[in-house]
Amino acid sequence: MANVKEKTTEIVTVKGSGSQKKQAFASALNTIHNQILKSANDVIVRIEPIDIEIITAEAVNSTERFLFFFMPRKRVDYHVELKVTIELTKIIVDKVPFVNKQKKTYERLSLPKRKRKKLEV
Repeated sequence: MANVKEKTTEIVTVKGSGSQKKQAFASALNTIHNQILKSANDVIVRIEPIDIEIITAEAVNSTERFLFFFMPRKRVDYHVELKVTIELTKIIVDKVPFVNKQKKTYERLSLPKRKRKKLEV
């Protein structure tokens, strides 16, 4: 059988945000899978990050108030942009040798007739 498995290396740029640092990185890394599936026509078996480079990492501080004056609350939102080098293991669908089989179909299949009940008025 032909070798249909292939390993390639790609570079993907992803963004993520969250209320904690971990959430921002997790959000960015979770979007890798969706980006790869949009661009690939083959079956993705494995996505393995090899190298992660941080392009930008920001912490945005803000103060929220209820009715513009009451109960001030400080919030921090984290935003990251990452350049991720990944190794893809995929199955190339065009190289898979499919075997064609013909299924028998019955054109004239007689079904048993049902008796109809007569309605009395």
